[in-house]
Amino acid sequence: MRLWTRIQQSDVRCITTNVVLSESLTLIARATTYEFAATQARELYASRALEIERPDFRDEVEAINLFSKYSDQRVSFADCLSFAVMKRRSVRDVLGFDSDFELAGFRLLR
Repeated sequence: MRLWTRIQQSDVRCITTNVVLSESLTLIARATTYEFAATQARELYASRALEIERPDFRDEVEAINLFSKYSDQRVSFADCLSFAVMKRRSVRDVLGFDSDFELAGFRLLR
């Protein structure tokens, strides 16, 4: 939360995908309430610090290739889709907790 607050107060823009938001909001809803999650969704979608990327067909095909590549590591398809979008957008740093991103060569910011 502290890092997200600093990001919102800076000129830095974060990129995420609608797929990551879908997973995150469902997790939040199940851990709290759906109304709380909906409030968080409204704030995220209104944030100027966040750019929501919608993967295209090429990203999905690349995600399938990555899904196969990392099959022995049991990396989720959603993470592979994120990897594909991040590679296309030349993103190196990840705000997150999932070591799968380090496995794929990204720098994890915690």
